[in-house]
Amino acid sequence: MHLSLTNEVGDPASIVITITRQPDLGGGELMEKVDHALREAAFRAFGNEARAVRWLTTPVRTLGGKSPADADLKEAWDLLARVVHGFSA
Repeated sequence: MHLSLTNEVGDPASIVITITRQPDLGGGELMEKVDHALREAAFRAFGNEARAVRWLTTPVRTLGGKSPADADLKEAWDLLARVVHGFSA
């Protein structure tokens, strides 16, 4: 959870409080086993929970038929970097 306080227009009576929560990526038991940083990076890369979970749990040829969630962590990170930078996966 992140809490930020801002004072709009310099008036102490007009403080805006913003509370944000980290997204719950769902995906059940399998997602609990996935590296937290990889889950967060996938969420940022794909823009929403459903797309991130789908990418993390779908087997791909590049990973020998494994999903990024089941693959070696370094291989999953390398694949995500390729996707983010527009290289074919």
